Amino acid sequence: LEMSNTKSYIFICALMGLGFMAEAQTDKKLDQSVQVVREYSPTISDATKMHKMPVLDDTSSYRPVFRYGILDRVSLVSTKPETISAARMNYRSNELFYRSMLRGGLGNYSSFAGDYTYNILNNKEFLLGFDLGHRTSIGRLKLEDDDKVDAPFHDTEAVLNFKYFFDKYTFSSNLKFDHHIYRFYGLQTLDAADSYANIADPLNPLLGSALFGDDDERWSGFKANFGLANNLDEEAAVNFNSNLGFNLFSTKTGVKQNGFNLSGEAIFPVAEYRGGIEASLDYAKVSKPDSVGPLYSFEERSHTLLQIKPHVNFVFNNFNLRAGIAIVAQIEKNEDEFYLMPDVKGVWNVAEGTVSLYGALRGDYRANSYREIIEENPFVSADQNVKSSATPISIEAGLDARFSSVVSFNARVGYSVINDEHFFVNKPYLSTSAVTAYSNRFVAVYDDANLFNAPAGLTVSPGNKSQILARIEYYGWQTDLLDKAWGLEPNSRLGCQ
Repeated sequence: LEMSNTKSYIFICALMGLGFMAEAQTDKKLDQSVQVVREYSPTISDATKMHKMPVLDDTSSYRPVFRYGILDRVSLVSTKPETISAARMNYRSNELFYRSMLRGGLGNYSSFAGDYTYNILNNKEFLLGFDLGHRTSIGRLKLEDDDKVDAPFHDTEAVLNFKYFFDKYTFSSNLKFDHHIYRFYGLQTLDAADSYANIADPLNPLLGSALFGDDDERWSGFKANFGLANNLDEEAAVNFNSNLGFNLFSTKTGVKQNGFNLSGEAIFPVAEYRGGIEASLDYAKVSKPDSVGPLYSFEERSHTLLQIKPHVNFVFNNFNLRAGIAIVAQIEKNEDEFYLMPDVKGVWNVAEGTVSLYGALRGDYRANSYREIIEENPFVSADQNVKSSATPISIEAGLDARFSSVVSFNARVGYSVINDEHFFVNKPYLSTSAVTAYSNRFVAVYDDANLFNAPAGLTVSPGNKSQILARIEYYGWQTDLLDKAWGLEPNSRLGCQ
């Protein structure tokens, strides 16, 4: 009985304990978070017979054996690699290097010269500067009759340059004014008391005193040119430059010329090569004075000149070829002209940087404005009738050679066929005694001619600050009607600098 009572107490106490634990578990929430203090690396403590602890890392290695074979099957790839152009320096010339510069000089026949250049702006965006120059002479010349005469001249020029550099384009402008004073000092064989007739108008003779005229002459001119060009870029579809110019010109006699010029060039790809086109439009009009004396016989003249020159540049290993044509059309008061001329040039680099040969087959056309004639020979008669000149064919070949870094040589031969080339002769008059007399003024006469020329030059550069230039030229003129090429280049010319 006592044993059974004891077991009953133990059973009752166990039930009470379970109830208390169940009540405690129901009152307390479970915490399911696990905190890892350090990396777990199990060990087997009882395996001591191996004399070292086992490591879970696999230290064994296996090197597979590969066998390669080529399967000859065509694989079509549609991806085309993009070409990358080489880097190119975009060089901007420095026209006005010095901040300011003053120069002066003396010459024979009591002549003096000087000019002043001032650079106002010169940075990466702007270039602005001006140049003033003057040349004068108070000398005397001895004529063919041993008479000494005054031969003064005074030339003044002023130039203003401006450029603005955009990111991809460059705008430029150039303004130029020039003024020239001189006198007709040459020998003339006119007699003041005799009567003379102009060969072009023989029925109206005049006294020689009426043909002397005023020996003092002057003329002034103004030119304005504006340009826009893109900075050369190989990646650009088109590289171009364009120019627009105006010009004014007048003489003391009263002759005036006004004109404008529009020109441009574009370079663009043609298949795998580079091509381009040049075009220009020139217009000039010459007006006669309001009052015309007996000395001159004026005619008004105007011309419009259109030129188009397309070309393609072919580049081979050691040979470059430019192939094109020149299309020229001139509309003039008395005569219209049209020309189709070649424009071909080839360069063969025999030894890169040392010897190159070149040849060209070209044509040319010159409108020969009144101002250009005056600039070439200021002593022409004020009533000069100006005609255009054409060179339908011109052939040339040349050699450029560099023997060393010090000595270089170049030579060229050329042959041209020229239509209506101008030559200067003294203005003739016919006296009553049928003797031809000449004034101290020139006129331009026109004749067809052939020209053979052969220039050659040698350059020696012994140092960075010294250079010697020697040049010789030969000209061989063959005129159609004239006895010789009056007023043009001599047969030969030799120079050293």
